[in-house]
Amino acid sequence: MKNASQFRSAIHNALSLREILSFLGRQRLIVFASVAVALLVWGAIVMFVPPTYRIYTSFTIDARTQYNNSSDPLNEVSFPDPSMDILTAVQVMQGETVLGQAYQNQGITFAIGNENNTDYDVNIDQAGYTNEIIVTIDSHDTAKSVAMANDIPRLYKESSRRQRDEALKVAIGYLETQYKQANADMQAIMAEIERWTKAHPTVGTASTDPEARSSAAAEAERSWQGSLAEVESSKDRLASLQRDYAKIPKTITNPGVISALTRVNALKDEIAQLKATREQMLVQYLPDNPLVKAIDAKIAEREKTLSTYPDSDASPVTYRNPNLDVFENKIADARGEVEAAQARLARAVQWRDSTKMALREFNQGEPERSRLSSIAQDRSKAKDAIFVRLQDLTMRQNAVREPIQVVTQPQILPQPVKPRPLLYFVIALVAGTLMGLGFGALKEHFDDRVTTPVQVVRETEAYILSVLPPLRGRDRLSIGDSRTSRRVANAVNLAKQRIETIYGLADNEDIRSLMLASMSRDEDRSFLARNLAVAYAASGRSVILVSVGPTSQLEALGGYKAPFGYSDLLAGTAKVADVIVDTDLPGVKAVTEGNAQVSITATHVAGVHQLLLEQASMIIYDGPSYLFPFDIQSVGSVVDATVIAVKPGVPKKNLLGAASDVLRGLTSKFLGVILTSTLNEEVSKDIVKFEDDDAA
Repeated sequence: MKNASQFRSAIHNALSLREILSFLGRQRLIVFASVAVALLVWGAIVMFVPPTYRIYTSFTIDARTQYNNSSDPLNEVSFPDPSMDILTAVQVMQGETVLGQAYQNQGITFAIGNENNTDYDVNIDQAGYTNEIIVTIDSHDTAKSVAMANDIPRLYKESSRRQRDEALKVAIGYLETQYKQANADMQAIMAEIERWTKAHPTVGTASTDPEARSSAAAEAERSWQGSLAEVESSKDRLASLQRDYAKIPKTITNPGVISALTRVNALKDEIAQLKATREQMLVQYLPDNPLVKAIDAKIAEREKTLSTYPDSDASPVTYRNPNLDVFENKIADARGEVEAAQARLARAVQWRDSTKMALREFNQGEPERSRLSSIAQDRSKAKDAIFVRLQDLTMRQNAVREPIQVVTQPQILPQPVKPRPLLYFVIALVAGTLMGLGFGALKEHFDDRVTTPVQVVRETEAYILSVLPPLRGRDRLSIGDSRTSRRVANAVNLAKQRIETIYGLADNEDIRSLMLASMSRDEDRSFLARNLAVAYAASGRSVILVSVGPTSQLEALGGYKAPFGYSDLLAGTAKVADVIVDTDLPGVKAVTEGNAQVSITATHVAGVHQLLLEQASMIIYDGPSYLFPFDIQSVGSVVDATVIAVKPGVPKKNLLGAASDVLRGLTSKFLGVILTSTLNEEVSKDIVKFEDDDAA
């Protein structure tokens, strides 16, 4: 026996095509209705839409193709002749002056860019890379279409001539203005050359010695380099003095030698000087100014220092180091040397720059004359080019040419282009089919019920033990009745055989108790329980059918009643002999639902189950449904095996999967699923056959 994962994979692969066919079978009404609607639309179009005929004409124009570009040395004065470009010609024909006028001549109102609002479909296009223009007009009124086909080349000819004359007039006027400007530019550059020549009479002569200028420039360069080195040297000396100055102690303590009175007087003088400075600053600044506050801080510091000096002259005195004054004088001298060196460097830079400028002016004299001469030549060429272009346009203005030659006179094609019945039929058929499949898929997407055997297998991950066909009329009889359908009897016997086989392989003994669960009371569970009881009784076993919960229909199907039942046994208000009743099935007894209002608990169920096993060799519990999950767990914990009865189209996917998980978690053996009232018999047969082969 393969494991559950291999089984699900095999079922999925084996039935993927069958599932598609099953989907088509389930949704065939939607598909057929969609196709029917599409075909009705097709029929209405074919019957009520009038035929559209195509009028065809062609002509050549005197123009270049879009891939031939003229090279004009003066692009800014190119003549925009509309007949010289195929694309421009087509745009002119599609505009108001040609196509719009052709519509108006026939009394048709429309706007360029919104031609689809009319019954006339006009297409004007270039034939390949040639100068031929093809015009096609699709409409219901062939007379107006022919008239429009004649108007388009005529109107374009008139428009082309009119635009050509206007464009030539504008271009000639523009070129005349450009020629005047070019002539003025030429005179201006000649005058500038004359002025420059007068200002530089010695350029190009030997009156100035170039070697002397070069020697002066070299001397200025050497002077600049020496000054630069002197500046760097003086800066280095200043930096060295500043480093040595920072290392000298700022004060010296010399007890008994220097009188404290001298230092006191010096501090008093310094404080007086600071106060005088503060008074001067208050003339210009407010007391809260940062500069004034800085002076105040120094005064406070000096006063604090003054207060620390003792009155006795013999006390030790701490005074400023005299070496500081020596180094400060040296630093001041070094700063003076730096400034002097920088001044000499500035003079050397000025000398170097002046000599370089003089040398550059001398060397640039002749190139400036050459530059001015080159500008004069360029302006002369531009002036001549404009003059030649002006003469060409003047000659073209006086010339007359025919821009259009008609190749094919307007003619009506014999077959209508619209409608096309066969094409429309195929489109309607395909569109209707796709629409039906889409609606069907949408319907199944929102339908969360289990509708196919394949979905049952996927949700429960269990075997399908058997498949019962739809129950109609006499098929609702038990299989012990001769009027029962052979298919129903075979399906029930197959279910019994598989229950015994699977349970026997797993537990190596005969099954003695079985619980049939379902999602609701509408899945023919009670009918299945009755017929399984008949099948077991036919094999010589004594069988008791037990109605569990309010969803059991055993009493209604069998037509029997009893004062006490299963709930009374659980409540302890009745004995086993009081609840077992005879049924209409040979060899089968039953226990009704009962009248006591009692909760089913695992302890009570186990005790009652042992009492029933003493009365028969096979106990079949009809129920409960998944609406009472606690009852399922209680009964399912004491029986040997459990089976789910599923009627396609009734249970929901999430409930069916949850129920199978609950049964699989009980101590009893979950054997699989029995399908009831399955419409697709062929799919059912294939599933049964596949499972037989897999089990073997």
